[in-house]
Amino acid sequence: MRKMQYTLGYISFSLVLLIMMGAGGNAAESKATPRAMSILIDDQAVITGSKILLGDIAVIESPDKASVDNLEKMQICSAAGPDYSRTLHIGYIKSRIRQQGVLPESINWSGAQWVMVKTKAQYLSPEEILSHAEKYIKEQRAKSEKLGTNSREQEARAAAIQPYRMQIQPLGKIRQAVLPCGEVAVDVESISSALRKETVLLKLTIRVDGREYEKRLISFKVTILRETLVSARVLPRHKMIEEDDLILALRDTGGPKTNASVFLKKEKLVGKRIRRTIRQGTIIVEGMVEDIPIINPGDLVTIMIESPTFRITAQGRAREAGVHGQMIRVMNTSSMKEVAAEVVNEKVVRVSLLKNK
Repeated sequence: MRKMQYTLGYISFSLVLLIMMGAGGNAAESKATPRAMSILIDDQAVITGSKILLGDIAVIESPDKASVDNLEKMQICSAAGPDYSRTLHIGYIKSRIRQQGVLPESINWSGAQWVMVKTKAQYLSPEEILSHAEKYIKEQRAKSEKLGTNSREQEARAAAIQPYRMQIQPLGKIRQAVLPCGEVAVDVESISSALRKETVLLKLTIRVDGREYEKRLISFKVTILRETLVSARVLPRHKMIEEDDLILALRDTGGPKTNASVFLKKEKLVGKRIRRTIRQGTIIVEGMVEDIPIINPGDLVTIMIESPTFRITAQGRAREAGVHGQMIRVMNTSSMKEVAAEVVNEKVVRVSLLKNK
């Protein structure tokens, strides 16, 4: 009986020891086994780059930070264009990480079955594009106005450098540029042969972070407005110009030749005569006005004939009007011959024998 009790006690002790050893072994085994990695797929994501990475569309959890970093940097596919989106299925995502050496079955997956990934964009407005073109045209025009090959061109440019306002109008609608995120730069160059023409064709190259993204060819109408003298009212033919007949107004004066013939100061016009009727608001240029004749057709004048050795005078009658210094036709009332004479004053004309030879 005692032997039997001893045997049962030994067996009980052995069982307890085995149970304790088994529990300790399981605890050690559980501690050595890492917790499984989990990935939660979002249903929507917004990115700024040109590639879709797993870290852009999912939340990855694991005690192993290196594994998390590796998965986050895995490329799933290329991104859509700026302001566009791509929709990806979880099956495609799993196949992409499998191709890169990771078994999807070793990961606990949760979240959405589909994820829509939109590429963030930035915009270059039509006004901003126009400002780049306007800045380029102004800079190029300023450079060209400093050039001159002869006195006539220099006079024209002297008039052209008067204060002006430039109007640049695109010949067609400018659409906004939809660009990826990054630093934007716009390069402008002229396709036209000259920037002085009314229409200018420009090529605009848009770059993002130094890389060429888009090119555009745009035509612009360029109008130069300057403060110049215009008629304040209707001015009839042969009217002598008075100060209140003139006002300063912004007008399109055209190219350098037109600029050289306009008037900027009233004192240059007051006292002159209108050659033909001028409508109100018209730019007054040199060809529209003349000095008031001091001799008129039919006036009796003294013809003064000069040479280096003698001077002779005779009576004559003007055949046409003339201002000081102008050559007019005069009839000698004695010989009834017509001669060309220079107007000296309202009563005297001069004939130079040296000039007639």
